[in-house]
Amino acid sequence: MDLGGSHGLHSIRFCRRYPNLSATVFDLPQALEVARETIAAEEMGDRVAVQGGDFLADDVGTSYDVAFLFNILHAAS
Repeated sequence: MDLGGSHGLHSIRFCRRYPNLSATVFDLPQALEVARETIAAEEMGDRVAVQGGDFLADDVGTSYDVAFLFNILHAAS
């Protein structure tokens, strides 16, 4: 789970490095358009998904082993 994942590049890079990894980029719906474009351009649609929402208000689920919060925690503190 890449909370506030915006462009999706962190998830893409981790998935490329670790072949058995899959990821979900969770961000505000308006921010995910760039992620969709980046995921498609990098041909990672089979391993990197997107989910719209606000991680401060919406349930992100519990089925993830790791959560990334790159470049986002400073705005929530």
